Amino acid sequence: MCDQGISSKKTLRFMPMQVGYIANCIEPFNIVSDTKWTDDWKFSGKDTDVIPFTRHGVILGIVKREDAGKLHGSFLSRILGKKDISSLLMPVKEFIDASSYINTVVERGLKTSRWDDPAWYVVEHKKKYFGIVNLRQMMEYLDGIRARDLLRAGEIQKNLLIQPVMCDPRLVLLTYNRMAYEVGGDWYKTLQINKDLYLIGCFDVAGKNVSGSLVTMSLGTCFATLGLISYEENNPEKTTSLLNALIRTVSPPDVFVAAVLLYIDFSRMAIEIHNCGLSPVVVFFPMDEKRIGYKTFAPNLPPLGLEEEIKPDPPQKISIAKGLRVAVHSDGLMDMCDIHGERYGEERVLEFLQNLHYIDGEGFTAFVNRELDLWAKDTALADDVTLLDMRFTPAAFARMKTEPEFPVLR
Repeated sequence: MCDQGISSKKTLRFMPMQVGYIANCIEPFNIVSDTKWTDDWKFSGKDTDVIPFTRHGVILGIVKREDAGKLHGSFLSRILGKKDISSLLMPVKEFIDASSYINTVVERGLKTSRWDDPAWYVVEHKKKYFGIVNLRQMMEYLDGIRARDLLRAGEIQKNLLIQPVMCDPRLVLLTYNRMAYEVGGDWYKTLQINKDLYLIGCFDVAGKNVSGSLVTMSLGTCFATLGLISYEENNPEKTTSLLNALIRTVSPPDVFVAAVLLYIDFSRMAIEIHNCGLSPVVVFFPMDEKRIGYKTFAPNLPPLGLEEEIKPDPPQKISIAKGLRVAVHSDGLMDMCDIHGERYGEERVLEFLQNLHYIDGEGFTAFVNRELDLWAKDTALADDVTLLDMRFTPAAFARMKTEPEFPVLR
């Protein structure tokens, strides 16, 4: 009764989103057969835990593998006493065509099935019996597809994070990123505008998982395009306005991006900070041989995409000097909770950033991982965690006649 010619090539005949692609083509039994019901029957050789039964060519229902041992002897002996096979039949929820789309069937099935209902479907092709499938199998298959898609999206997003690699002997940029989900809304990027001017950005989209990832992809495309067209605008305010306009153009009105944009200008030996609603930027500098001072720069701009026009007020600038270190982090670091629900908090963040002052590039990632693992342990991150740590090398001061001992904060 089963169309064997179709079943053997069903993966070639049906698209991955059609029911026929995953249906099991199991030869049904006639309910009036005198086959002996033992564990070595036809049933045991099938890659399934159930088998359909028919009468006069019509599917009556499904029987579980574990119920097979309850049915013994011929049809006559079953009728005379021991067990009625009809009592073991699970009903068929629906007859569906093999070309039906799985997500459509699942959506309809979830509306009408109880939580304990296996919801078996009989699949037909060209009005002939093709096989069987249940609601759980279809849901697991869809989950598998989505998981693979998210994995692939995560790979694409990670590729955005590492391209291009910043190579300038004057500057060391240490980065860290841990997603709360497969994909996320935290992101960082560098753009070389000219030989002496860089833009380094840390972004936190107001959205998590897939929605956040879509916005970061838009930003990634923008940065890639600016690099390809050799963008050379040396006015930080205009560049920040451009990014703001991009977010407003490609995102819904309620989507915005908190960001810190650092404009590093080696020709002027200065950094201009545009903090667009992200966590405060922490600048560390040596006060003497043993002490390290710091200054925080709170947000001075609204998040990108929130307002039509933005203008830094007041401008935040700092001179590049020996021992200068700039740390930027997303809110996920401050908001991560331990198993008791206690937030990491601002004070611990500042202490942690101070400790990072003595960690070099080789031990940076391991040090951050250890801190996150010790605090969060078995709890899940509520948000992505991104960290940028920027340091300057002696090469940055090679052209200077006198090297400042500490930065001038403005």
